Amino acid sequence: MTTTKPSVSVNGTDFRWPLRPVVVVCIDGGDPRTLRQFLADGCIPTIARVISQGFACVADGSMPSFTCPNNMSLITGTSAADHDLSGLQGDRLRSDGGVSETKVPFILNRPLNDAYKAKATSQPLKSWQLFDYAINGTL
Repeated sequence: MTTTKPSVSVNGTDFRWPLRPVVVVCIDGGDPRTLRQFLADGCIPTIARVISQGFACVADGSMPSFTCPNNMSLITGTSAADHDLSGLQGDRLRSDGGVSETKVPFILNRPLNDAYKAKATSQPLKSWQLFDYAINGTL
C-alpha cells in the first residue's frame, strides 16, 4: 500500500512530494549559447541524454545579475524583490557572468507534465520558479 505524504507549502507555493527522484541542473553563469554549442559538437553526451529524456529551457535569471541574489531566488522560490539580502549591506556581491547570468540554462532529468509544458511554452520561465517546475511539474 502506497501512502501519500502531504504537500509542503513554502513561500506561497505548494510542493508535492516527488514520485521519483528529480535532478535539477542550473548552470550559474553559464551562457546558453555555449551550452548549445557544446551540445551541437557532441562534447557533453550525458547532458544531451538527460535533456532528451527530460526537459531543458533557458530561464530568465533574477536581477540584479549576481550569484548571491540568484541563488537566494532559487532556494526560496521567490523573486529578488521578495527576499531580503539586507544582511549583506556593505559586502560585495560576487558576479561570475555579468550579462550571461541574465539567462540561466535549466535542465531536468524528468519530462514535464502537460500543464507545466503549456506554462513553459506560454510564458518566460523565471529562475525562481525552477523548483516548482522540478517538483510539481515533472512526471
